[in-house]
Amino acid sequence: MIIKSARNEQHVRDLADLFNAASIDGTVTYTQMRRIIGDDPQAKRYLVAAAMRLSNRECGAIFKPIQNVGYQRIRDGVSIGAMALDKARRATRRGISVVSNWMDKTNLSDDDLRRGYQVRTQMSLINAMTSRRAAPDLSEVDLTTYRDGDHTKQTLDALKSARDKKRGG
Repeated sequence: MIIKSARNEQHVRDLADLFNAASIDGTVTYTQMRRIIGDDPQAKRYLVAAAMRLSNRECGAIFKPIQNVGYQRIRDGVSIGAMALDKARRATRRGISVVSNWMDKTNLSDDDLRRGYQVRTQMSLINAMTSRRAAPDLSEVDLTTYRDGDHTKQTLDALKSARDKKRGG
């Protein structure tokens, strides 16, 4: 949690400016961040994270960590989304396991069992929705007609074809 102070806010602003100035594939090093913060940026990770969120809001910049170097600005936001989905999937699997063990190994009331089944079902649905198999690979499909709002039979056939190709059929 960031302690609200003028000094911290200034550090976040200065770090965000540093992140905003980074070119695509450019790196913001820990040394550069240390000059701004005056302390180890890895120890003050909360300031760096706040600055990266601010940079993302202001100019859409996204970064990935580079071990013992700093952060590299990347152009591919899809990979960040895929990593977030993977993280959500892992978290729901752990949650399903914990709730299932709780339900199996504890003497529960009917109300607790009902709530347990509800939560486990919700987590299972989230896990299924975040699965990479949930949506077809649309990399070879021309979606320009969707941008125009024209859902033509030809585009739907292309989507079905991509889905079938993904399924191996």
